[in-house]
This record gives sequence, C-alpha cells and structure tokens, in this order.
Amino acid sequence: GSIVRANRALGTILLRKHEDLVGVDYATLTSGRGDHLTTALDEIVLGAADLVHLEHEVSGTTRPRHVQASIAAIRDEAGAPLYLFLQVQDVTAQRAAEERLRLSEERFRFLVDAVEEYAIFMLSPEGIVVSWNPGAQRSEGYRAEEIIGRHFRTFYPRELQEARHPEYELERALADGHYSEEGWRVRKDGSTFWAHVVITAVFDDAGQHLGFAKVTRDITTTRESQEALRQSEERFRLLVEAVGDYAIFMLDPEGHVMSWNTGAQRSTGYPSREIIGQHF
Repeated sequence: GSIVRANRALGTILLRKHEDLVGVDYATLTSGRGDHLTTALDEIVLGAADLVHLEHEVSGTTRPRHVQASIAAIRDEAGAPLYLFLQVQDVTAQRAAEERLRLSEERFRFLVDAVEEYAIFMLSPEGIVVSWNPGAQRSEGYRAEEIIGRHFRTFYPRELQEARHPEYELERALADGHYSEEGWRVRKDGSTFWAHVVITAVFDDAGQHLGFAKVTRDITTTRESQEALRQSEERFRLLVEAVGDYAIFMLDPEGHVMSWNTGAQRSTGYPSREIIGQHF
C-alpha cells in the first residue's frame, strides 16, 4: 500500500508535493479509512478482485475534501499482482451537489407527503403511476403498493376509458405543456367524485421527457354547493317571471334596469328588450 510513484495531479489533490508522497503509506492519507484500504488490497492480492473503489476525505485539510480512489491490479502470467495502479479523483463538488439535490428532493417529498387535500403523483411517459402521496390515498382510496405500477386510466369511468380519454389527456399535456379539466373520477370502492385535474409534462434539463405530474382535487362538495345555488336561483327566476300581478325587477347601483319580469311588462307596457339598460 505504499506509494512508489506519484504525478503532480496526485500531489495537488492531496495537498502535498508529489515528490514527498513517494514511500508514504496511502492508508495514512485516507482520514481513518485505512482498514477499508487494507480490505481492498487483500481482495486484490488474493485475486478476488482486479478493480476496487474507495472514497475518503483528504487528511490534514480544514474543510472536508472528498476523493474517490480506484485501485487496479497489473498481474503477471501466474496471476500475482506485479504492482497496483491508483487513480484518484477529487469529487468534493460532485458530492456537495448530490447532497444538495438529496436535501432538495427530501424537502419536496416531505412537502408533497404533508398535503392531504390534493392527490399529487407522478406518471411515467406511458401513464403508469410511479409515485403516490397521502392526499392521493385519501381521495382515491388506493394505498401506494396497490396503485404504483398501474395505468392511471384506473381512475376513470369505463366510458372514458373506452374512449381513450386518459391517453388524450397525456397527448394534450405533452403537446401544450399542461392539461386541465373537471370531470368524474372513480375511487377504489367504485364510488365517484367530481375532480379538478391538472396534468403537467415534466422534462429534464436536456429536454428529455421524463413523465407527467398529476394533481387531482376532490371538488364534489363545491360542485354540489354551486349546483344547489344555481337551482335555487333558477327556481327564484321562474317564480319571479311567473308573477303577473307585480312588477318585479332589479336595478344596478345607479338605477338602471337590469332584469324585467312578466308583471313589469304587463303593468308598464315595456317589453324587456326596450327597458333593460335604461334608467328607471
């Protein structure tokens, strides 16, 4: 495990003069990972491996510096190692970037998992479910292990499946970047709910299509409230229009006529087309 020859690049990475590295036991430069190096050397000497990898920090540095060492054996005709070739690469920036990415992904996962009002999950480019959050389980009824790996057409009524509407949604999302609609969806137990759906195409930095992000919200209660209000307003309108003995109409804040019932036409003589918009 002692260094026989070293180039200038090794000295730069290990923060030493390369000529001073000759004769140094490499294990002393691995910041406490000498036992891992010993194990790697044993594997090579015994013929269990021809190439081993080891990551360690650089000894004697104030700031953590990570390097990756690859050790390859050059053997004679009998298979015995003549010498070992050591290649060392500074991976400090790469590991820092990977850690930032891991933390970012972890924070995003925690955020998504904390959302219970929205079903948020990922689809493959073919429409296969590849992730599942608690909000999706709450609204759709499926546990993650029950739905991951299945096509998202599972959530659609049979007539929409037969019409290939789920595939159409993905086509529109891929073409336009996103697709949204409201419609009926089916839970695991067969019950239906009215959903607001947004599907967004996801691409990597190189522009390669990775899949789709799908956000679904159960708005059945909102729709029922809106429908109840609409029906109430419709009944009131029909009631007002049916009253012939009273002129009943609405004015805006400035006093212009906004609505006109049958009784108003009967008592004043104006049909609605002549009076709506005029001052009362």
